[in-house]
Amino acid sequence: MFRQAAVVVVLALSLRLAAAVQPVGKEKETVAAHKEPVNAVACSDGDRLYATASDDGTAIVWDANTRKIKATLHGHEGPVLGVAFSPNGKLVATAGADKTVRIWDAESGKPLKILKGHTDEVNAVAFSTDGKRLASASDDRSIKIWDVDALRQVADLRGHSDAVNGVAFSPDGKFLASASSDDTVKVWDLKTLMEHATLKTHDGTVNSVAYSRDGKWLASASSDRTVKVWNAADLKEAATLKGHIEDVNAVAFSPDSTQLASVSDDETCRVWAVGTWQERVVLEGHTDPVHDVTFTGDGKWLLTVGEDGTMKIWQAPPAAEK
Repeated sequence: MFRQAAVVVVLALSLRLAAAVQPVGKEKETVAAHKEPVNAVACSDGDRLYATASDDGTAIVWDANTRKIKATLHGHEGPVLGVAFSPNGKLVATAGADKTVRIWDAESGKPLKILKGHTDEVNAVAFSTDGKRLASASDDRSIKIWDVDALRQVADLRGHSDAVNGVAFSPDGKFLASASSDDTVKVWDLKTLMEHATLKTHDGTVNSVAYSRDGKWLASASSDRTVKVWNAADLKEAATLKGHIEDVNAVAFSPDSTQLASVSDDETCRVWAVGTWQERVVLEGHTDPVHDVTFTGDGKWLLTVGEDGTMKIWQAPPAAEK
């Protein structure tokens, strides 16, 4: 009887300890996406399509349900560094080391337009929430804004003193955030096309920026191994997230704005609870630096891509309480 009671106590303690241990995310699938490093990943609205961009000079559009190739986008002369879907899912934009931005039909992969104007590598592209504008970020230290319907340049934003690595529109379309190798994040007023603010708290290159979909938060990823979060309204720093042990390459908020994901050269993806800014889960499985991350539109899955040439699909943690 004593032995049985002891076993019950030990089992109860074990279960309690197990519950206290931080959960490890579950990998659903690994897709051998490219034979060379994958630099960027995107998911179309409605979760019908995924897209990846690679050093192999191509971007690939994937059927999200079967994970089979729907279209391979050939045209860039060199690595493809960024990729984004228009909000309606009909267009794909890609950013290339060949100094161009290219627009494609998402379903067929047909090339529609080559946007020229940058004088150095283009690192990232982002559509506005209404789909009317496209922003591109370049090593030439500029951000260009393009009219999507007319497929022409409508603005040229300059102010960074080094390469611009990432861009993100605010959900209301009033502001654009940019990440730069000059160690700053800049926020631009899109009505006046003037610099609204410069955020200087990182101690290294800023690789990525993202707004939460509810418009409350702005996050950035840096080579200083941290993620920083600002209140989007007053641009006061809300949190510095520490946990990665190498450069942080990208950040992405969940669709419900309750979680923030970050990926790093340390081969991990970390998920943080918005508001408390506590680390919720560490996703381990990549065998080389992880370059980009996005949530699917339903918030159930995370997509990560990296130096190992793969796209991994992970079960996202349940929605965090705000």
